[in-house]
Amino acid sequence: MDEASYALMVNLTAQMETMRTAMIQLASNHIRSLPISMKESALVELQDAMSEIPMPKSPSREGEDTFHKNVRSVVPGHAQLFVQELRRELSKTN
Repeated sequence: MDEASYALMVNLTAQMETMRTAMIQLASNHIRSLPISMKESALVELQDAMSEIPMPKSPSREGEDTFHKNVRSVVPGHAQLFVQELRRELSKTN
């Protein structure tokens, strides 16, 4: 791997980790404020919403359609992992 590709991977990974960590904190703060009876449904709703990403109406470049379909196919698994981590975070204070 060349140096530029490596630097891009490091920076993208750092950006994604920063956003993931911030979203876990924001979501856990919000869910903690909900009544106990609403917490589980909020987690399920969040996972469902995160699992459904819209496809672009028309790809701008050749091959983008396949790329977006491939990305979309793995999103539900990432949504599930996100909610699992959110549950772990919420369990720290329960």
